[in-house]
Amino acid sequence: GYNLTKVGSGQVSIACARSLGAGVPYWNMNLGDVTINAGILAFAESLTLGNPAKALTVNSDATLQLFDLNVTNPIVRNITLNSARITSGGGDTDTNVVNGTIATTGANWFNLDQGAFIVNGAITGSGSLNISGNGPGRVYLNGTSTYAGDTTVTNGTIGGTGVIPGNLVMLGGTNAPGMSLGTLTVNGSATLAGTTLMEIDRGAAPNSDRLSVGGALNFGGILQVVLGAGAATPQGGDVYQLFNKGGSGSFTTIALPALAGGLTWNTANLTVNGTLSVLGESPRPAITNVFLNGDKVVFSGAGGTAGNSYVVVSATSVVLPAASWTPVVTNVFGAGGTFSVTNTIEPAKPVNFFRLRVPTP
Repeated sequence: GYNLTKVGSGQVSIACARSLGAGVPYWNMNLGDVTINAGILAFAESLTLGNPAKALTVNSDATLQLFDLNVTNPIVRNITLNSARITSGGGDTDTNVVNGTIATTGANWFNLDQGAFIVNGAITGSGSLNISGNGPGRVYLNGTSTYAGDTTVTNGTIGGTGVIPGNLVMLGGTNAPGMSLGTLTVNGSATLAGTTLMEIDRGAAPNSDRLSVGGALNFGGILQVVLGAGAATPQGGDVYQLFNKGGSGSFTTIALPALAGGLTWNTANLTVNGTLSVLGESPRPAITNVFLNGDKVVFSGAGGTAGNSYVVVSATSVVLPAASWTPVVTNVFGAGGTFSVTNTIEPAKPVNFFRLRVPTP
């Protein structure tokens, strides 16, 4: 390996073409210690620094720029930021990943362009962290960090499943815990502004994103709740723990997913215990049409929730307790909550009753 020191005030970019041939996904630069004393040193495209035991130091007012290194090509070495910055760039689907520890002194910055910047290691030291950018970039903090200063977000998105050790101050941008559904922990206080974006999925455990705050929790800005990918429509009685506790202040706007007829959202407990819930009784599916088709009985109906499951149970006596009915079909409700079931007539059972059972969430 060889050492690399950036001393001038301009920018040096190191990039490699993407077409490397089969079995050679990235160029290994085999770098030794890297120190950036001024200006910008950029690593881009299909290369890897190599030598994970070597240091990467960014000194006062200098910048380490990462551009589309790829999620499968993380920087695996410890980084020191001394009042410096890391810039993460690329397109919306591009990703830069740091797996080592980031040690900090002074005020440091993560500047986001587009795409994702994933920090899997801990951030340590006496420094503070500022997150901003020129685009809708996302930073995911997944490590259990211990740095002493505050975390301040001006724009861009902060998320992940890690621990922010001090205070989180949202001056703007978006707070979006998790990477899909997940919990972001703040040991200090959290002051919210901009947008707080939470995903929910009634079929998952836990069933929502969560911001867990050890100190004071101050609401502000917009709360936007969205369904996770493939999530079913919320039903009556659902409770989503968006925050580990209640908070002071209030959101200026609360945007929530649409509900089936008769159901309403209850937001009153957000300031009490951090929960969002659904009030009202969920629609009850009903069998509305029955006919014979040869040796089969066909029945159909509506009233379910599209994408949710149901079970058809049968018994030879309608007065049998519910636990004694036998499951015969498991399926999911179609568009608009419709269903259709075809069952072969069994001559040995001259009388057979059917019910539709919707599993308890």
